[in-house]
Amino acid sequence: MFRKSESGNAVLVVLGVLVVVAVGALAYLSGQMTAGGEAQNQEVQERIQQVQEQNQQILSQVRPGNPVVAKVNGKDILREEVLVVYNNLPMATRQTNSIEVLFPEVLAQVINNKVISEKASKARLGNNKQVKQQLEELKKQVVRNVFVEKEIDKLMTDERKQEAYKLLSEQHTPVEQAEAYHILVETRKEAREVIKKLGKGADIKALAIEYSIDATKNNQGNEGYLGFFSKTDVLPEFAESTFSLEPGEHSKVPIETEVGFHVVKLVSKRMSPAPTFEQMEQFIEGQLRQALLNDLLRRWREDSSIEVFNINGDPLQAAQPPANPESAG
Repeated sequence: MFRKSESGNAVLVVLGVLVVVAVGALAYLSGQMTAGGEAQNQEVQERIQQVQEQNQQILSQVRPGNPVVAKVNGKDILREEVLVVYNNLPMATRQTNSIEVLFPEVLAQVINNKVISEKASKARLGNNKQVKQQLEELKKQVVRNVFVEKEIDKLMTDERKQEAYKLLSEQHTPVEQAEAYHILVETRKEAREVIKKLGKGADIKALAIEYSIDATKNNQGNEGYLGFFSKTDVLPEFAESTFSLEPGEHSKVPIETEVGFHVVKLVSKRMSPAPTFEQMEQFIEGQLRQALLNDLLRRWREDSSIEVFNINGDPLQAAQPPANPESAG
């Protein structure tokens, strides 16, 4: 792929910020919204759309079945086992990182777990006091989690999700997008050959199969197809050339970037539409659940008698009210 590179670890670090931003956007519970939050939520929406398009492209190349994706000491790890862990990742993580980025990381996690489990099973710690204590704590945690999930389920309604979607869609700022096919080759000479053949009426899909070294050549029936993208989604040189074309035109000179030489054919241009409710529903529900949890915790704390002491166990002094300037002097 020639799209701007993305580091899985770096993206995961940023996720925490994006989630907080999204929760702020969905905080209709408090009726507050800021201009800065609107801009950042627009970025979240665009990122989700981009990931969905990438995943569709990747999944079109995935063969059916449940193949072996790794072996640990001769024991198979099947794809479905990795996908179970993948599906348990936080929703925000899955919606803002492509399968191409996450699958290798999840696979590495599954492999690590297998290695540790094999070592641990030989240690015979089933009756260990520390193990039993941690299992008891884990049981309490599971009970808490199930209770909270059930309380949130009572408050999660279609009306709330629709209201949140309306809020997000109103913040959508359309950006220009291009729909295109492209061919990536290693040399300028090959790119010129492709351009010459396109000029004679050759089919760009057939040329993608013959020449391209990009993964899009494997899009069965739609070889070389990139879908829709904005200028900021791709490398600057590629964006400049692509967005200067008219629908139906192809680049007349090779486009050189850090990954090779490109030939592009523009299909259409549009202003990006707001994501549909179906595209955003899972993301919205995830953020709403967090917002509802925060509200439940606030109310539960208000209904409880809570005393807080400092690190030495001494009572904390109540904050003093500000002095009344009119009473001074």
